Amino acid sequence: MITSAANIVFSLLAVLYTFLALGSCAVPIAAPVYAVRVEAPLPEAGEQRLAILSARGEATHSLLRAATLYMQEHPGVLISVHTVGEEADYKSALRSRLLAGGRVDLFHIFGYSDMRALEEHLDDLSDLYWARYAIADTLEPVSVEERFFGVPYSLEGIGLIVNTGIFEAAGVSLAGIDSFDALEDAWRDLREVITLGDLRGEFPQLESVTSLPGLDDDFLSRQLADIALGGEFATAAQAAHGAFITYPNAEAMGLYVSLLARYTTHGRGWAMLAGITGSEQIENGLAAERVAVIQQSVEVYPRLLAINPELEGNLRLTPIFLQGVQRGHVYTHAPVYWAVNANASEPSKALARDFLTWLYRSETGARFLAEEMGVLSPFRDTAVATANPLHGQLLGFIAQGRSLPRRHREFPPGWGTNSFAAALREYFTVRELTWDEVVQRNRQDWAYSRIGG
Repeated sequence: MITSAANIVFSLLAVLYTFLALGSCAVPIAAPVYAVRVEAPLPEAGEQRLAILSARGEATHSLLRAATLYMQEHPGVLISVHTVGEEADYKSALRSRLLAGGRVDLFHIFGYSDMRALEEHLDDLSDLYWARYAIADTLEPVSVEERFFGVPYSLEGIGLIVNTGIFEAAGVSLAGIDSFDALEDAWRDLREVITLGDLRGEFPQLESVTSLPGLDDDFLSRQLADIALGGEFATAAQAAHGAFITYPNAEAMGLYVSLLARYTTHGRGWAMLAGITGSEQIENGLAAERVAVIQQSVEVYPRLLAINPELEGNLRLTPIFLQGVQRGHVYTHAPVYWAVNANASEPSKALARDFLTWLYRSETGARFLAEEMGVLSPFRDTAVATANPLHGQLLGFIAQGRSLPRRHREFPPGWGTNSFAAALREYFTVRELTWDEVVQRNRQDWAYSRIGG
């Protein structure tokens, strides 16, 4: 563990390293810059240095501690960690550095389209044999035939996160939910108990079965869009180049959206959906026990427990069911990928590979990844269990073949927000826009973006 005194040293070193090591060759990045080292002589310039540009702002301090552990085990190595939080800002900063020849050895890319855009800057990582054993679908977006140019950072998934305590108190069984109709029956039964006020003593704030955050663009343009087009594209490349969408689950998706809307509003009108934020859904909804279930990423679990520790042991992940689809699914992806700069020095490229191997394959690195960073490793043969029980449940559905890869990063630029999410908001508020019209607009906008745009 890093002591508070060490943290002060690291902060001072950050300033020193910024002026001396990056100096005139670097393109400025408007974001926090960190550097860490242990008590060891500074290595010769360009020999044992690794410059990391990270897109995971929430993991900055954890990544710094991981770098420190690695340096303690590898004297003579200096690792600097730079973080740019927002995806758009990160992509801009990364491209500026790469084009200007600035120092960046290990960085993040976001999938197939990003891989193609940065192709000349990406080193072939096929020599990392262990990366081939990543969980199904995670490596595919950054692969070209037998080669791959990224290593998945972690595995994330979305599904329905359920407060089992509320359902048990209402006498509504979750065991028999194996279809869309069964899901709606359970929600209908729970709403009836809520309406009667039978749970008011135990759950005084409980208002509705679920919460649909219509003001949250990420929820609409990414989560719901991924579900709507789940199974549409066999590969990320097909999603990135597809000239049109067939929308095979369009009718079923309309019923699912309607289900979320009807069991959110509790008779208060669909227009109110456009005022619900993602934070309200998570913090004021499920965490506050105002609702019993939400569609969300499994990564919200620590946030939920931080607000309401009593939820521990009561949260369960269940698949999302669409009518007519044989089994429910969870939707998974690697949020980012590690990539190595093809134009870095050979020692730095070797060091980048060794750091990744240490992080995912060594006992120290794998344990740190799970216990300190709290992320689900996509490499199950060396992974350590995290404190998030939803991770284990997600892996269970993947093992059963009940997962579909998320493809939103390969959709036409702006389509998720300007077409899918915009049409949904009109569907919620105007109510003169039918679901068939939503689907037709989505299809037309996709084709225009790919062919006529």
